[in-house]
Amino acid sequence: MKEFGLDWSAAITAIKTFGVAILFGMAGRLLFHTEQVRTGRRKRFFSKLLALELVVAVVMGIFANGLSIVVGIENEQVRAGFISAIAYLGPQVIEQMLSRFTGGQKND
Repeated sequence: MKEFGLDWSAAITAIKTFGVAILFGMAGRLLFHTEQVRTGRRKRFFSKLLALELVVAVVMGIFANGLSIVVGIENEQVRAGFISAIAYLGPQVIEQMLSRFTGGQKND
């Protein structure tokens, strides 16, 4: 499917991949946010924090998608689950895991 010298199939695949990353990133962060409300750590579900969680969800989805490519996950269902799990964990847990892996050293 080439029109005007562009490979549209590659563009469509990239858009789908980006969409899946964002969708499952949001799903993971919404699960985390719901758990926070359910356990009483957050008072309300709909709040300013939910908007911030959605921003984090997009970033974590893109990060997890890139990480899944580096790790070599090719199955789309497995990749979607991986993205959701990483987004659920969030940036704080990822930073803690990396600091344990690197022996607590930070590269500033």
